[in-house]
Amino acid sequence: MSLSARIIKSSAFLFLTKFITKGIGLISTLILARLLTPEDYGIVAIATVIIHLFDAISNTGTREYVIHKEYIDKDIINTAWTLNLITKIIFWLCFLLLIPVITNFYAKPELNEVLFIISLILPLGAFKNVGIILYEKEFNYKPLFYLGLCQKLIAFAFTISIALWIESYWALIIGTVISFIALVAGSYIIHDFRPRLSLANFKDQWDFSKWMLPRGLLGFSKAEFDVFLVSKIFDISSLGGFNLMKSLVSMVGRDVVMPATEPLLASFSKAKHDDNKLSFQFSICLFLILLFSLPVTAFIWMFDKEIVLILLGDKWVKYSSVLGLLSILIVAASLSSVIQHLLTSLGKTKVQFYYELFGLFFTVIILLTISFDDLAEFSFARSLVALALSLFLLLYIKSVVNTSLINLLTLLLPVFISLACASFVVYNLHFAESLPLLLYVFICGVFFSLSYIIILVAILFFYRNKKEILYLKWLVGEAFQVVRNKHASKQSSDIENPPPNQ
Repeated sequence: MSLSARIIKSSAFLFLTKFITKGIGLISTLILARLLTPEDYGIVAIATVIIHLFDAISNTGTREYVIHKEYIDKDIINTAWTLNLITKIIFWLCFLLLIPVITNFYAKPELNEVLFIISLILPLGAFKNVGIILYEKEFNYKPLFYLGLCQKLIAFAFTISIALWIESYWALIIGTVISFIALVAGSYIIHDFRPRLSLANFKDQWDFSKWMLPRGLLGFSKAEFDVFLVSKIFDISSLGGFNLMKSLVSMVGRDVVMPATEPLLASFSKAKHDDNKLSFQFSICLFLILLFSLPVTAFIWMFDKEIVLILLGDKWVKYSSVLGLLSILIVAASLSSVIQHLLTSLGKTKVQFYYELFGLFFTVIILLTISFDDLAEFSFARSLVALALSLFLLLYIKSVVNTSLINLLTLLLPVFISLACASFVVYNLHFAESLPLLLYVFICGVFFSLSYIIILVAILFFYRNKKEILYLKWLVGEAFQVVRNKHASKQSSDIENPPPNQ
């Protein structure tokens, strides 16, 4: 199978994986939001942010290292696994020692047990079978689909059962730990590779990881500093509301929009020795990810209150404006994801480290300098800072891959025009305003999507000879060819192996 065909098939599997697993996650959120309170989510927010901070700073970049290596052997894979295991355990022990300090800092005695239980995800995650990364490197996402599905179903069953039983934040804490146990166990079931302790490739791995460790700290601090700041400026309920709205936005961006282009991002390493091909691939990825992220952001912005009422209920509606303002993070994260993948494939981890360092200081200075009257103002400032940093990184990458910004803007112009027209159509759907809330949002979503797609296709007709559009048309043709070949193969198999007579 050609690389393009594998990319298309991988994109479909990855999108399906994220769509189903996050669909389960969304259902879980809908149920839990009605069983738990903003205060419960505030406690969980503190615990998860702190443990994920330790997880980030102990990240040796195992996945990125294995994927970006053109040639790998057992020594490379085992060393990557071993270095990650040792690092995670060291940071886990440090975390256990700091639990009393963290509890006293927040003056929340209940955090003591919560932090101890959730800390188990550090050593658990380190034991995950590194062999599953090989599936990703080979664009074989089918086993990963089944793994992600089983992991989510198991975590869903435990979390909802506990929440219905005790209606406490413990449901989310225990559910998180169960999810990691399912992931680790499943990783050994779907792949026959068995990692062994080894440091044979330590020097080369460490040259890569020594920049990943501080980058993880800086990147996470830049991304989650807002949660820490909210916990100190506003009350615990506001923290819970902010964190839940941010989680919903992240779920849409990270798990729905970006997965559709992840296999294309993984293909950067295949083109890194050809500057023209790399620049072209970068433009395609940027176009595709903004093609999805911009309309999603616009729709959430326009219908934030309605979305919160439908998904979460009345007790969360006062945080609906936060959801709309934070939706800008979807575009910022989409831009950053494409560029970070490109830099990783080129081995520019040092550049990424300095960018994360600059980004952290920029975010901290801006958010600490401004005086915020309410959570909505804080959310808007947070989103604009993230977008500004992503655009700054885009300006830098222009010199790395020699990409024309004029060409990019020209390519994206149909997206902006289609988005403006679709928004105008929805704003004038006055007949639907008297309908029940769910039906109203559904009709607006249908009109918005159809308007966006129809106008976009019409405008792209005038771009039909542009090389990026020709490439996308070719990719679509490849996708149909993959489907036809699979259907023909199945028919041939049925003919050669007819079912037994009844």
